[in-house]
Amino acid sequence: VILNFYRYAFLTEERTFAIEQLKALLQSSARAKSWRFNGIIEFAVEAGDPELDLLQHLARVINGEGSPDDLNQYEAWRTA
Repeated sequence: VILNFYRYAFLTEERTFAIEQLKALLQSSARAKSWRFNGIIEFAVEAGDPELDLLQHLARVINGEGSPDDLNQYEAWRTA
């Protein structure tokens, strides 16, 4: 889960693959509840990442603070 979150955050050319992997993993209950994503989110803020909201929401779901169904509001998630 963490590897694919990093892929999604840092490797824009791999975003499609990464979100597909994240979706499969999160829907099968994979989580990393103690992982901290603050540095990645700060990087995305500074870089003006257009997917910032999705990244923040993905981090919450990975940490067990939400359901994968909550991500259905994002087109990238729905089409993965």
